[in-house]
Amino acid sequence: MGTMVTIVLVVAALILGLVLVRKIMCAGLLITEDITKEVEGQIKGLFGTAEYGVKCVGEGGKEIKIGADGGSKRLGCVIITDTAGSYDFDIIDIKSLSGVRTEEVNRWVLSEGRSDVKVSPGSTTVNILTIKPPQKVSATTVEVEVEVRDQNLDSVETHYMQFDISPVGVIAAGLC
Repeated sequence: MGTMVTIVLVVAALILGLVLVRKIMCAGLLITEDITKEVEGQIKGLFGTAEYGVKCVGEGGKEIKIGADGGSKRLGCVIITDTAGSYDFDIIDIKSLSGVRTEEVNRWVLSEGRSDVKVSPGSTTVNILTIKPPQKVSATTVEVEVEVRDQNLDSVETHYMQFDISPVGVIAAGLC
């Protein structure tokens, strides 16, 4: 009888332990996902109130990490202007700086670039690149060269976005 009680208690402790580990792992994944979802707010924070122009995520030494959980990730730019206008965003080059090869990174691209984006005075966020890194990927740093054309001023700027893709793990992805 005492052995049965011990077995029941051990199994109950094991189940509670698994639930606790799952909650801890999911909390870490949710933090990573929150960072990805709030990139737009971070980009907007790069601007001062009187500063106009285009800023892209991962520009100017701001480190951006993306969890490779098998889902698609959108990366973009923010336009702050005092006049209405149109912009074109062309992806010139996508390359791997470390980790997997550039050819592999280019296979992750689902959509790239935007043409004739209409903006009104104020702040506008534009998604210009959608990627879907696989779950089983080694840590990789990616650089994207973006050419932004202001159709009103007929001017062209080049921006370099840089971000790190890190593996989430099969067990962690399966838990949450």
